[in-house]
Amino acid sequence: MKPIPHRQSSPRILQWQRRAGVFTQPKLPCLAAYHALNLTAGCPNECHYCYAQTYAHHPGWGTVAFYGNLLSRLREEWSEMRAKPKLVYFSTACEPFLPIEPILDDLYEITALLLDSGNSCIWSFSF
Repeated sequence: MKPIPHRQSSPRILQWQRRAGVFTQPKLPCLAAYHALNLTAGCPNECHYCYAQTYAHHPGWGTVAFYGNLLSRLREEWSEMRAKPKLVYFSTACEPFLPIEPILDDLYEITALLLDSGNSCIWSFSF
């Protein structure tokens, strides 16, 4: 069995650019009816039970990859969408409420955009 690394004192932050669409369809059957939106890949929490660490795009233990262009991509895609999702599930593969200012700023802006448009939102987190 491979040892699990110890938690770092502060996460390593990377900035990635989102190339694919901002919404994804979750692979888990219980979430398949929702549109998912992940602001980041990875998480500083290093939970032993985390299934997201097995994803190909996982940046590594204690590392958070922030999609720096997600808000602008969402604004572009949202204005062009004919059938907008009624419910958006945040963070099926990441931690949404990280104490990292640009991530929280984008979370607030994205949430406001969705709620102002009459959408419902669900967040999952491990705190």
